[in-house]
Amino acid sequence: MKSLKISISIIFVAFLVFSQLGATALAEKQSAPNAPASPVNLQIPNLAFDEDSITLVWDKPENYRDIVDFNVYMNGKMIQLTLIISK
Repeated sequence: MKSLKISISIIFVAFLVFSQLGATALAEKQSAPNAPASPVNLQIPNLAFDEDSITLVWDKPENYRDIVDFNVYMNGKMIQLTLIISK
C-alpha cells in the first residue's frame, strides 16, 4: 500500500512539472500588455512532497513590484492562493 502511495505521488509530481510547461506557454500567449510577469524556474525540491502536500518554489520575475500574490492552478481550476511575504 505504501509503494502505491509513493507511485501515485511520483505520478502527481511528474504531472505538475509537465503541466507547468504548457501553462507557461499559454500564459505567455494570453498575457495582457501590462500584466505582471509569471513566476520563472518552477521547481519541486527533493523530498518536498508527500501523500497530502507538495511544496513548489520559483524565482520572482524580473518586474515584480506590482505582484502581491500568485494563484496556483491545476487543470484550469485555482487550487491555492500564495501571498508574497517579502520582496
